[in-house]
Amino acid sequence: MGREFIPTLIQTTTGEPYYWESLKSLLRECFHGLARKNDIEAIYNAIKNWSEDFRENEKETKDRIGNFLADVSGASGIVAVTNELYQRVILAILNEFSV
Repeated sequence: MGREFIPTLIQTTTGEPYYWESLKSLLRECFHGLARKNDIEAIYNAIKNWSEDFRENEKETKDRIGNFLADVSGASGIVAVTNELYQRVILAILNEFSV
């Protein structure tokens, strides 16, 4: 299944938006374990090769991972993000950790 931000995260096969609540169910238990420990470093290491920008902007990428952990645990509604780095972080996490 493809995913794309426009800036709403959508399923490219159906054109339907993702919701924050649905992202939780897409992520494997290994991610949830890292999230419970707030292990930003481990998540970063898992996705850092997904985009050259992640390595060039390590601190900001880790900040966005922290944003994602907060959002996925407490946000509601449609996943809509205008920051391009944050969009890529979300896509990388889904690519690496989704079922």
